[in-house]
Amino acid sequence: MFQPFSRTLIYLSCYAAFLTGAFSLPQASLAQLPTDPNFEPPPGAGRPNETVGGGSRLLEEVLQIDFEPPPGQGAPRETVGGASRGPKCLPHEMPVTVLVPKTIQGIKYGLTVDPSPDFFVYIPDTVATQIEFIVTDNQPYPNGQIIDERVIDIPQKPGIIRIPLEGKLENDQYYEWAIYLQCPQVTPGSEPSFAFPSSGWIKKIAVDETLQQKVEASSVMEMIITYAKEGIWFDTLSVLYEQLEKNPNNDKLQKTWKHFLQNQITDIDPLILESSIVNCCQP
Repeated sequence: MFQPFSRTLIYLSCYAAFLTGAFSLPQASLAQLPTDPNFEPPPGAGRPNETVGGGSRLLEEVLQIDFEPPPGQGAPRETVGGASRGPKCLPHEMPVTVLVPKTIQGIKYGLTVDPSPDFFVYIPDTVATQIEFIVTDNQPYPNGQIIDERVIDIPQKPGIIRIPLEGKLENDQYYEWAIYLQCPQVTPGSEPSFAFPSSGWIKKIAVDETLQQKVEASSVMEMIITYAKEGIWFDTLSVLYEQLEKNPNNDKLQKTWKHFLQNQITDIDPLILESSIVNCCQP
């Protein structure tokens, strides 16, 4: 049996060998160590639990959607909205907001693979009862070719609406879309007063064979994730929105919707995240 003094000598000898490099891992073991500085551990292996307010586990309560924004190269420049006139359309100064993320150049811009995509807009508390929806080609309104132009009745309560395009987009083309509130008739000629335009850009891209196969083989939730990874904003939002419409009381979908918008539209008003989906605008 070792005496305590002998054990101490052994421990000190091992520690000295480690410091001088005399003790080392076998080469086979070294070869298995990750050398990539961006090494990601496998799911669940030593990851801390991510949490949201109240201590809930985010990974359990929210579908994780990793959106890859497009580079935006060649995207048109941001347009400047016209000035408002007439009475206050927006009593609380909360603007109409198109649900599109900004590129690093500050342009509200997204992709679609759908020739007739859905557009999503937050309509705040307003005295207006209608909006004008306009989609034009690469030339800003009113100089561009009009793809869709119509006046739409809006619900008399704040919320997020979906506007399906009545027209077709061509591949590899940029289009501007804009929303104008129509205030009550106040001008001498009894014409509606336009106020607070909100606009963004959209580009239609072709669906390659690989993406098509992925989408066709996917469940609805997998389809959302697939579109997001490809940076296809409008289709990601459209499929997620449809699921929320069908399952308005699904807590996980509600949290996923809010989490996705908050992550991608970094300057979004918290009021929009808490707003309801409002039925509107079906052709």
